[in-house]
Amino acid sequence: GQDSFYISSQLVREVASLGGDVSELVPPNVFSALREKFPSKNGG
Repeated sequence: GQDSFYISSQLVREVASLGGDVSELVPPNVFSALREKFPSKNGG
């Protein structure tokens, strides 16, 4: 089955703001919103 775990939204925002990949940690709609809020620093 799918592993589930708790991760703080603050941590997700921190990782996203630093350009980290959080696509495996959040639902697709949340990932899209984070990418808009924190555009990738490497142009991707």
